[in-house]
Amino acid sequence: MTYLREAFTEYRVLDTPIQVTTANGAYIPAIAEGTVSLQVALGAYVRTIKLTGVLYVPKLARSLISVLQLQDKGITIRTTTGSTRKKLLIELQGTVIGVASRLGRVYALDSVPQGTTIGHTSLKATTKPEDSALWHRRFGHLSSSSFKLEHTVVSGLSEPIGAL
Repeated sequence: MTYLREAFTEYRVLDTPIQVTTANGAYIPAIAEGTVSLQVALGAYVRTIKLTGVLYVPKLARSLISVLQLQDKGITIRTTTGSTRKKLLIELQGTVIGVASRLGRVYALDSVPQGTTIGHTSLKATTKPEDSALWHRRFGHLSSSSFKLEHTVVSGLSEPIGAL
């Protein structure tokens, strides 16, 4: 499910909204569903993955992918171990189609941000203090302790972006 209307390549308004329960027990409506194409980073290249049946929930704070729904589509999730390389490997028929890196107590899909055109836009992380709030939102509202670790999973950062 996602809050990004522009992420959809196919979109259908629901006749009756679906009530989604949030982590704090609140209910928010999903008002549409459709297909989302993700640009997933796999090593040195980027692969496009299409997710179908994605709910559009404008009031969500961040986009979420359900492991249960991936499993229902025949996709396997495998974990790796190690003190610095904790990841989720997302596999279809034995082939890795996506990787999610651990950031504190959550996993973030290694992907290209929605709306970025591959080959035409260069993404650059900055270390300006005023950008910390923006990066905090981009990382799905990470906690302060997790935010301090983002430079360990983002290419091109040698130190944390800043404090929250």
